[in-house]
Amino acid sequence: MLIPALIIIPCAILTALFGVLSLYGYLIGFQWIILIPFVIGTGTFIIRKAIHEWWIAKHPVGLSAKEIHILSSHFTYYKNLGNEHKLSFEQRLSVFRDQKKFQMRGMEKVPGDIHLLVSATAIQMTFGLAYKKEFFPRLGAVILFPKTFITPELSYQLHAVEVNTDQYDCLLLALNMLVKGLKSPKQYYNATLYGMAKLFKKENGIQDEDLPLEKEFVLETLFRIRNFNPGYIFQYTALQDYEIFEMCTEHFFSLPQSLQDELPEIYEFLVQTFNQDPLQFNNPPLISLGEAISSSDE
Repeated sequence: MLIPALIIIPCAILTALFGVLSLYGYLIGFQWIILIPFVIGTGTFIIRKAIHEWWIAKHPVGLSAKEIHILSSHFTYYKNLGNEHKLSFEQRLSVFRDQKKFQMRGMEKVPGDIHLLVSATAIQMTFGLAYKKEFFPRLGAVILFPKTFITPELSYQLHAVEVNTDQYDCLLLALNMLVKGLKSPKQYYNATLYGMAKLFKKENGIQDEDLPLEKEFVLETLFRIRNFNPGYIFQYTALQDYEIFEMCTEHFFSLPQSLQDELPEIYEFLVQTFNQDPLQFNNPPLISLGEAISSSDE
């Protein structure tokens, strides 16, 4: 956290200097001056995280050439963006990645490419929305497992995606299924998209009942699009019931043409919800870049 450090360190030095001067009698009548750097430094330390997040939101660092190559090679949504929107996507991604905690279970550290691709999925889902200082503000951490996992909350079955909301929102993902979903969207669900949809749904107060078509019809159609067994999704979620909005959102970004062909009403509902159309490959966001940039200055 460079910016807070640039404030805290000089304040600590001044506090120590004024303390020494006061001790040796050089500040008689002005001993109170020691409080100025002490209060500023202490206050900065207390809110250092907020200062850091404000700074990186205002001054995104962007991505390296290697990271841009990874996105261009493995993230279709980014690859299909126009150059102007690619730059905006890269900036948003770098801010999101720096704001969120990523943890790895069963390995020493989070692989850099996975770190990048999970963050890219969060930006993909919110790219049609006006720029914010923080997307998914309640998301405290992304926890990655090498393979499907169990947790105390869902201990009876291995699964690939979970949102834990005990103290703050944690997104839990299995790397093996995450990678399969990215590489072969017709054969596997994208667990990261599904998890981000759960967060988006909660954050925006969306209910499955808000979708414009009857639940059973939507489910039958989604299963037919991929020729999936109706129970296959439970291998990802370990839940007892279907989450319709999450399933539709996963299809919306993974197989947009199929969803539009089979469920046009659902597709249009999601276009309005996310303020973007994934089939408009050169310009998915409906929001203009000018509006997004002006929103970031508020």
